[in-house]
Amino acid sequence: AWGDMVLETDAPFMPPTPNQPNQPCNTRRIAAIVAALRQSDWQTVAQHTTRNALAAVGKAYADGTAQFRAIAKSINLQAQ
Repeated sequence: AWGDMVLETDAPFMPPTPNQPNQPCNTRRIAAIVAALRQSDWQTVAQHTTRNALAAVGKAYADGTAQFRAIAKSINLQAQ
């Protein structure tokens, strides 16, 4: 079960490679690490975690908090 698992790279001091800054380009590598732990492949991890992330963003948008709507508007995010 994938539950609400999402992948992120917002932890600059917890990169997959020691002494390297964490950045969005590491997401695939993080997916590969999770896949190895779950005995899966990175594509399956990416599929499930992307779906979960989009659902979380959609829920936050639907909830209509002023802060989220301002952020969404600034990046031209449209409700799906």
